[in-house]
Amino acid sequence: MTEGLDIVKDLTDTIAPEVTKFYTFETLRKPKNFWSVLKIDLEHSVKRIAAAVFGKKVEEQFANYYTVLCKKADHQPGIF
Repeated sequence: MTEGLDIVKDLTDTIAPEVTKFYTFETLRKPKNFWSVLKIDLEHSVKRIAAAVFGKKVEEQFANYYTVLCKKADHQPGIF
């Protein structure tokens, strides 16, 4: 509970490899070749596998964004 809200569920996720590829090749204008595409795909796969094997803590370390679903708490925290 924080700020008078109870956390119902939290979700972590990483940026899709397609977004990383677009940013790398279109926005940064880096040359697109087999090795750079393979590196992006492998990095994403390794992060997913590590998160699945080692659990929530590792998944949070690799996460690019974090979403929290909250509801209003039944009672407000006593600050003062």
